[in-house]
Amino acid sequence: MADKITGGYYIKARKIQQSDIMRMAPCAREVWDWMLCNADHRTGQLLVTQNEVREALSWQVGWSKKMYSIDQIKSAYEALTKAQRIHLRKTPRKTVVTIINYLYYQDKNNYASPPPKPPRKTVGSPNEAPNDKTIQNTEIIITKALDDFEKMRKAIRKPLTPRARELILQSVQKMYPSDIALQVACLEQSIANSWQGVFELKEQPRRELANPGKVRF
Repeated sequence: MADKITGGYYIKARKIQQSDIMRMAPCAREVWDWMLCNADHRTGQLLVTQNEVREALSWQVGWSKKMYSIDQIKSAYEALTKAQRIHLRKTPRKTVVTIINYLYYQDKNNYASPPPKPPRKTVGSPNEAPNDKTIQNTEIIITKALDDFEKMRKAIRKPLTPRARELILQSVQKMYPSDIALQVACLEQSIANSWQGVFELKEQPRRELANPGKVRF
């Protein structure tokens, strides 16, 4: 049996993905998550300074230590206060941060039970519509292949722009519509050969395309 995880835990509702929190600046989202993680589980409060938050959210780049500016931390506080996510009360040295509705969201009894899973279907049925999980897995697979292609382009000193990455993806999707395996194989062929562009697979018969052959950006 695996050892118990020490340090406790906190609950973060999935619905936050549709909330105003996700539209805030990255600094504000990190401050919010750090506050959730460090608030007292009985009160939803923490006593902290803005500089302590900066230090807690610092990161390393090589040997250099990077931190959010104090103005970014202040803006994060203001955004979270305006959105009625936190309440602030200053003390002589620190600030008492109260996370609004903390105890409500940390009570597992307030969460609805997930709907029952549909019966498992045989994968690969030609008339079977892709479900959300299938779509998500497909996106993960093609994104990983694109990330590897982008790393290869950097290695040969021909980095991709965000727009070029989009065009590469559109090209492989046009070559092999609705066939994720061939799209990934096409990208892997270019990675293996350090090609700047994408080609139709050599072992596949050519298809009638508006612009067949190599596409380079």
